[in-house]
Amino acid sequence: MHAALVQRVTRDATPTNLAKRLAWTAGNALMEVWPEIERDTDLAVALRANTTALHATTDSHLWNSAPDLGGHPVLFHAGRSLGHAGQLAQAIAYFEHLHTTAARYLGSEHPDLLATRGNLAYWRSKAGGTASSINDASTAT
Repeated sequence: MHAALVQRVTRDATPTNLAKRLAWTAGNALMEVWPEIERDTDLAVALRANTTALHATTDSHLWNSAPDLGGHPVLFHAGRSLGHAGQLAQAIAYFEHLHTTAARYLGSEHPDLLATRGNLAYWRSKAGGTASSINDASTAT
């Protein structure tokens, strides 16, 4: 319990510009150690869990509305990792949540919001969806 309190106080006391840099640095570190081909299931699970924790604790710091930045690549990588691991329902739920978050921070025409729609349609189709998966993804909010 004390560790969680110390973490919260530290996050709250960190200036926004530094917190954003730290969040992106942590995301970069996750991407650096994430293997291109996931052979170690435990490692993949740990990397996805760390990405989820990073996103949950830093939220808006992993999003930038600039067209060349958008959402940190690790956010998208974690969702694709779920799908490639055969966890299609989880990948769909992940990208539904990511789409909602991207819409909140990026706006309706940002390339990363469109990328979340594409990923959502892709994993829905892999799970047995049809062309309606694409329509559902394009109207998801």
